Amino acid sequence: MKNGLTFSAKNPSTCTKGAYWSGATFTVAGGYVWGEAYKAAAEKGHIVVGGGDPTVGIIGGWMQGGGHSPANYDFGLGADQVVEAQVVLANGKLVTANACQNEDVFWAIRGGGPSTYGAVVSTTIKAHPTAPYTAHKFALAPLAGTDLATFREAVAILYESQTELVNAGWNGYGNWNQASYQPVVASYYSGYNHALAARDQTEAQMKATWAKVEAKLAPIADKLYISSKFYSYKTFVEYYDAQAVGQQAVGSRGGSSVGSWTLDEGALANATGVRNMVNIIAGKQYDFSILNFWLGGGKNGQIKKDAADPYSGVNPAWREAVSLNIVARGWAAGTDAATQKTIQDDVTFNYVGSMKDMNPDGGAYMNEGDYRSPTHMADFYGKNLNKLSLVKIARDPLGVFYCPTCVGSDNWYEDDEGRLCLDFGIYDY
Repeated sequence: MKNGLTFSAKNPSTCTKGAYWSGATFTVAGGYVWGEAYKAAAEKGHIVVGGGDPTVGIIGGWMQGGGHSPANYDFGLGADQVVEAQVVLANGKLVTANACQNEDVFWAIRGGGPSTYGAVVSTTIKAHPTAPYTAHKFALAPLAGTDLATFREAVAILYESQTELVNAGWNGYGNWNQASYQPVVASYYSGYNHALAARDQTEAQMKATWAKVEAKLAPIADKLYISSKFYSYKTFVEYYDAQAVGQQAVGSRGGSSVGSWTLDEGALANATGVRNMVNIIAGKQYDFSILNFWLGGGKNGQIKKDAADPYSGVNPAWREAVSLNIVARGWAAGTDAATQKTIQDDVTFNYVGSMKDMNPDGGAYMNEGDYRSPTHMADFYGKNLNKLSLVKIARDPLGVFYCPTCVGSDNWYEDDEGRLCLDFGIYDY
């Protein structure tokens, strides 16, 4: 499947309709991961918008599910990078999908979910000129390990500051834990970390932005361990290799329940809502909550600007997002089913529920979403669900392509013997 990463100085597509891209591109076949694409792009003096982890696959669920990245603020979502695709349809035909032909498929695969409308075997994606990046690496922890109230207040202040940071062009990832099973910051088992960066900004510019956040933290700073450092890089890939998320561990013993929700400017301005959310998702002492966030939306960012693209099937909630909050709780191997269900319900109804209360018009990122939620289809696809369903019916009426949370999956059920069966009730109309 690895048939090349082909660079073109100008978009090779003959389709100039819609939101046409006249710049450089990479045509990417199946089987590649983002680490390979970042390297290839850097060799050409360019940036591609890809996953925080270099082992994430390029043209599958990441891109077709939306695709958050440490480069979203300046260039848009991963799904928005696709200018053309080669797709094998359910009838076996290999077709070109772009704004001039097979437009419905083109729209649907650009954020409407993977494994649904066809098998994408190649995409042509935007490539952007590289530039210098300045990064901010920040860590915070309570000096008194038992002073969790002060720690949560500091975390709430940092959440409230996300709008200010993203509107200044900051993009990246962070994580925090109130009670981890291993040190989070230095030797502290409670702590917050982020690695955020801005394109074409000087260290002085970023320090001026961060000074406003420091002023908010100042009243409690004497109770906190704080590490704040700035780094300058000549190119995006230098920044990525040094500061971005990096490769995560593969596999685990046990299980987990994961959920996510977008937070917009109004939600983050709600001081009461932010503190309620922080207090809930922090969890209790032995919950071992896993808490992460992506920052890269905002009113000035490219994600918002791409709302005008008529060929975007991504959940519209992304267009209003400042950040995405990702929450999880896990359990050890051998944990009984009742305990697992209690943890799952806690994530679905309390953790994610607290974020939905803050931002009822938000949405979940399907690649880090709660498929156990009774509203997961609406959470993942938002207002585009009905239109996506029509594309599914038109292009794959027999359900050749299936995944448990994809558009059209609710037309199927698993019987008592584990077989996947079509619910013929859908044809009653």
